[in-house]
Amino acid sequence: MLNITGLAHKYQVNPLLEKCNIVLQDWLDDCYKEAGAGYDLKQLSYLINCFKILKIASLYDFTELCTNCKATISKFPSMYYCGTKDSFLNTVESRCRNTYGFNMPNAKKFNAEGEYDAFCQQRKDCVEQFRSLPPGIQKHILFKRVCLFDDQTRK
Repeated sequence: MLNITGLAHKYQVNPLLEKCNIVLQDWLDDCYKEAGAGYDLKQLSYLINCFKILKIASLYDFTELCTNCKATISKFPSMYYCGTKDSFLNTVESRCRNTYGFNMPNAKKFNAEGEYDAFCQQRKDCVEQFRSLPPGIQKHILFKRVCLFDDQTRK
C-alpha cells in the first residue's frame, strides 16, 4: 500500500489516492485495536506500523489521517519511542518485578522465548522513526502524551 500511494500521488490518480487514504486509516485503526491496552512489548510492532502510516500521511498531505496517527501514537507508552535504552530496560525490569514478583538478574533474560533482541531492535526502530519526524510532529505527540496520560501504558 505504501508504494501504491506514492505512485498514485506521482501520477495524480485522485480516486486511488482516496482509496489509499481509506486503507491507511483502516490499517491504523487495526494496529491500534490489535495492540491491546496496557503495557505489552508486543505493541512495538504495531507502533512501528503507525509511524510508517504517519510518514506517508504527512508526505502526501492526508491531513485527517496525519491527525489520527499523531493521536494514536500518543496513546502508546512514550518509552517505546523516546528515552534511552537503559531507561527502557529499567522499566521492563520494574514491570517484571511488579507483575511477576521476581527480580531479573540480567535484563537480557526478561522472557523465556529469547525475544530480548527482537524487542530491543523494534524499540530502536521506533526511536529512529520518531526522531526522523519533523520537530513539530514530535512535539505534538509528546505534548498530547503528557497532557493525557500519566503512566507508561497504552490507552
